[in-house]
Amino acid sequence: MLDIYGPNKQHHVITLPLNNLGLVYQALGELNKEFEAHEKSLEMYRATDGHDAPHQDVAMSFNNLEVLYEALDELEKASEKFEQAIQMQLVICRSNEPHPDILTSFENLGTFYLGLVKSNKA
Repeated sequence: MLDIYGPNKQHHVITLPLNNLGLVYQALGELNKEFEAHEKSLEMYRATDGHDAPHQDVAMSFNNLEVLYEALDELEKASEKFEQAIQMQLVICRSNEPHPDILTSFENLGTFYLGLVKSNKA
């Protein structure tokens, strides 16, 4: 795909495969490559959708980075990405209406904090 669009192009068609590549690297335990793929994916999502524009794909990227930071034991950064994802999902899904994505994010955040308490890192 980079051959079609060029290595320095920002295009929405490239973002999902980059995100998925990050998940493959996660499964392989190659966290540095995973980080690069997720960061590049997030950068492209923001460039194509608008830097501060709320978009489900950007929220997904924040969630993926949270999981990575948690695996790297960078818990402050993980918490920050969780919060960014939740805030974006509240805007996308209209915070006054129940939505499964928001419920899942809050459940994941609760599990994250419970893990911190159990490991005495809270």
